[in-house]
Amino acid sequence: MSILLREPDAEAHVARVCFETRPPRFVAVKLGWRVHDPRRAGRAPEPHQVSAALAPSDHWPVHGHLANQPDGILTISSQPFFRLDDCIRHTAADLALLRRKFAAAGLSLIDGTHPPSVQPTASRRGAVPRQAAGEHRASPHSEAAVQVFLDAGTGDDGPASLRRRWQVAHAIGPVLVAAFANSPMNRGRPSGWRSTRFALLHRLDRQPIPVPDAEEDPRAAWARRVLDATVRLPGMPGLTFRDWIRHRTPRPPTLADLDRHLATVTAPIRPRGHLEIGLADAQPDDCWVVPLAVTTALLEDAAASDAALAATERLSRDRPWTRAARFGLTDPELAAAALECFAAAEAALSRMGVTASVHEAVTDFIEHYVARRRCPADELLTPAPVAACSGCRGS
Repeated sequence: MSILLREPDAEAHVARVCFETRPPRFVAVKLGWRVHDPRRAGRAPEPHQVSAALAPSDHWPVHGHLANQPDGILTISSQPFFRLDDCIRHTAADLALLRRKFAAAGLSLIDGTHPPSVQPTASRRGAVPRQAAGEHRASPHSEAAVQVFLDAGTGDDGPASLRRRWQVAHAIGPVLVAAFANSPMNRGRPSGWRSTRFALLHRLDRQPIPVPDAEEDPRAAWARRVLDATVRLPGMPGLTFRDWIRHRTPRPPTLADLDRHLATVTAPIRPRGHLEIGLADAQPDDCWVVPLAVTTALLEDAAASDAALAATERLSRDRPWTRAARFGLTDPELAAAALECFAAAEAALSRMGVTASVHEAVTDFIEHYVARRRCPADELLTPAPVAACSGCRGS
C-alpha cells in the first residue's frame, strides 16, 4: 500500500532537493539562441537542417552541452567551472565552433532582439502578448536568454550563506532585468516592453512577482510557493499542489508527481540545488559575457554584495520587476541603482583578477548603456548616434 504524501513531507522534500548548502565554488552559464536561415524569409529552418549542422565530428562537442528545442531555440550549457574566466573561455570556444558549423550549413544564430512567436494583442499598449490556443508556452529553457548558475550557499549566517545570497540575487534582479532587456519587439512591432521575454514568461500583466521577506528562511518560503503553485501536469484540473494533497483528486499525488511539478514552477531566481538566475535576455554579439560576469561578481564578492544591497534598498516595492521589464533603465530609480551595482561589479571583477577582455566588456557596457540610462532594447527602439557596444565583441 502506497504512503500518502502529506504537506509537511512535501515541503521538507522541496526544501531538501532545491537547496544544496555548501561553500560557493562553481559558476556555469546557459545561452539560448534562435537558429536563422536567411533563405527562408524569417521562418525557422527545417529540423533536418539543424540536425545536419550539429552532426558529431572529431572535434564536437567540446566543453558544453547542446540542446535543440522544438520551438527553434538552441541552447548551449557550460560545465560548472571553479573560475569565471574558465567558464567564459570554454563557452566562447564552443560558441565559436558552433557558429562555424552553422555558417558552413548556411545558417546563423540570432540573439534576443527576435522575440518569442506570440499572437499580437489588441489590448492596451504594454500588455503582455497573449498566446494562441495550443501554441508553445514560454519557459526558462525555451527562450533566448542568458542564465547564470551559482551555488546556493552555506547553511550558516555568514556572507556566503544561502539566506544572504538569496537576498542579494532578488535585490539585484529588477536592476539586471532592466539593464539587460533586449526583446522589445513582437512580430516586427514594439510590444510596449523592453523585455517581452521576461514579461511573457512571468505573466507580468496578471500578477506581480513576489518580493521575498529577508527575515524568512528561503527554503521554507520556496517550499510554500511550490505547493501553492498551480499544477500544470497533464490531466490535472488546475488545482494547486497543496489542494491536490488535501483533496487527493483525481488521485493522491506521489513524490514523483511533486518532482515533475517542481520543473514547471517558474521564477526569476529558481533553486535547483544551485541557484538558476534567468534575468538577462540574449545579448547582442558576444555581450553574454557581461550578465554572466556582473551577476557572478555581485554574488561572489562580499563588498560588491553589500554595495548592491545598499543601492537597491531605495527601490520602490511597487512592482519593481514589472517596471524593469517595461521601462528598462528609463525608470529613474532602476537607472540610479544600476549605476551603483555595475560600479560595484566592475570593482569586484578587478579584485577577482578576471582577464582584461572581460573587464573591458563590462566597462564598455556601462559606458554605452548603463551610464546613458539605456539597455540593448533601446538600440531597436531609438538607436543611439554612437558606435555599438564594442567591448563585447570577440570576448
